[in-house]
Amino acid sequence: MKDFDRKDVFSWYNANDARQYIGQFGYFCDCCVKNAKEWGYGKLTQISLDSAVDEIFCHDDGCLYGLFLPADKVREIEEKEKKWRPFNDFEEFSKTLNKKIGSEILYRNKDYPLRYIHTTIMGYIEHELYEDLIQIGTGTLKFSDYFKQIEIWNGEKWQPFGVLEND
Repeated sequence: MKDFDRKDVFSWYNANDARQYIGQFGYFCDCCVKNAKEWGYGKLTQISLDSAVDEIFCHDDGCLYGLFLPADKVREIEEKEKKWRPFNDFEEFSKTLNKKIGSEILYRNKDYPLRYIHTTIMGYIEHELYEDLIQIGTGTLKFSDYFKQIEIWNGEKWQPFGVLEND
C-alpha cells in the first residue's frame, strides 16, 4: 500500500515549487485523497499557473490536474494481513454484528460470490458437549462451518463470517 504526507502535495498555492519536478514521475489528482493508489501516475510535463486551480499540472498524456505528488515522496507501507476466526458462540456473534434472532442478514457463498442471500437469523442452539449451531434462513450449521463457507455484508464491505483476531 502506498502512503504519503499531505505537505508533499503541490497545488496552486505552491505550484512554483513543483517546477523542479518537471520531467519526473509522480501522481496526479484533482482532489486530495488519502490513499496514493487512487491517484493517476505519469510524468509532469508542464505547470500552467494561468489555468484554473484544477488544471495546473500537465500529465504526459495531456490531461491537466489540480494536484501533483512527486513519486519520490510516496512511501510503501506494509499492510498487516488480517486474521479472522469463527465466532465462538451466539453472544459473540450478536455483539460483533449487532444482530439478534429476527435480524436480517446479507451473505454470500464463497464459491458463488455474485449470488447474495438476504434472509433472517432464525435461532441458535447451545450445547455444552458440541459446538454451537446457528440457523440462518433455512440452514443450520456450526459457526466454524459458516466461517468456511460464507462471507457476510457488514454494511460497508464483505467480510468473513467471524471476528478479527487481536494482534
